[in-house]
Amino acid sequence: MGLNNTAYFHPRYIEGELVSDDGDFVIDHIKKVISFHKEKQWFIAPYIAGKHWVLIILQHHPVYKTWKGYIFDSRKGKDDDNYSCYEITTLFEQAIEENITWAKVKCRLQPNGWECGYCVMLAMYDFVIRNREHMVSVFIHSYLYTFNNNVYQIIT
Repeated sequence: MGLNNTAYFHPRYIEGELVSDDGDFVIDHIKKVISFHKEKQWFIAPYIAGKHWVLIILQHHPVYKTWKGYIFDSRKGKDDDNYSCYEITTLFEQAIEENITWAKVKCRLQPNGWECGYCVMLAMYDFVIRNREHMVSVFIHSYLYTFNNNVYQIIT
């Protein structure tokens, strides 16, 4: 895996209001990003729905042509398997024209209920800069990894 194997969606082109009001615009943006970066394995989507930020990381397996989606949500009590509250997941599947296997990732929780943007930035930093190679092994090989005094765990 190379150092430049990650692409990003524009947060303002996939925000909650657009997802609700202009899904075709959001789908078009997703298709353009994936088409332009078709050699990339990881796609990062900082997503805001209303006033709450969530991080979505998509993994494209280049050999098997499969997609996995990981949702980092820092709200307390949001570690269930209900993905319907993330409307964007449906648009990702429509844009890619395939089902995506979704998983919630236990991540830092907001201590005061207003730090969601900060938690998204920390998760992006951890993934992209600090520990991407190790995070990859988490997603592929195991369900638990500890670093930087934090635990990331895929909820199965």
